[in-house]
Amino acid sequence: MEWYATITRMTADTGKAGFELRIKVQFTAEEAQLIKKYHAERWTLLSPESGNSIVITIGSLMDSLTLYGKDAGEVIAYEQSMKDAFDDLEHVIILMRQFGNEDIYENVMM
Repeated sequence: MEWYATITRMTADTGKAGFELRIKVQFTAEEAQLIKKYHAERWTLLSPESGNSIVITIGSLMDSLTLYGKDAGEVIAYEQSMKDAFDDLEHVIILMRQFGNEDIYENVMM
């Protein structure tokens, strides 16, 4: 999985003032297959309950995602939240690869 983020300052002539954060994720074929197999598209990566003002699901990352903020600080905070979410997602994908593997159950019970 690779992801890319760009922050753009919007001007009044675009109809919106503020900043936008565009996120593009490239899943490998194996990762996309695992996400589909375990119906992980609906799994929430970010939510207000986790201290964020936005809700992001794995499925929303399958295409590009655009978030808007009133100022640069807000958009930079979104970007940091996304970095943390991608770290979590990498761990989830590792676990999905191991589903059905007896070793993982032994390790969990120790």
